[in-house]
Amino acid sequence: MTGDAHPTKGPVPTHPIPPPRPTKPSADGGAAISSPWMTVRETAAYTRRHKDTVLRALREYQRTDGRSGLRGAQPKPHACYRVRRDDADRWMAGELPARPRRLAHA
Repeated sequence: MTGDAHPTKGPVPTHPIPPPRPTKPSADGGAAISSPWMTVRETAAYTRRHKDTVLRALREYQRTDGRSGLRGAQPKPHACYRVRRDDADRWMAGELPARPRRLAHA
């Protein structure tokens, strides 16, 4: 038997395996997310909920004028929603959504 073959799997590849892509670790040690904004699909994966549940919570936020649901942003009608990670955490914890901060006029 030659030294370059595995007894059951065949020859060993000669090219090196590329290293994994570097990612930015999150501040809390969780999964690395490169942006604070997530799409509906990313939010569903992050919260381990179905995307329809996330969409329902986003619509509830709009319908109740921000008193309940998941806070998100939609730049224009029929565009993709974006959700901030801290808003998704707050929704999962059962807390009230954060109200938008209004700047005081001088």
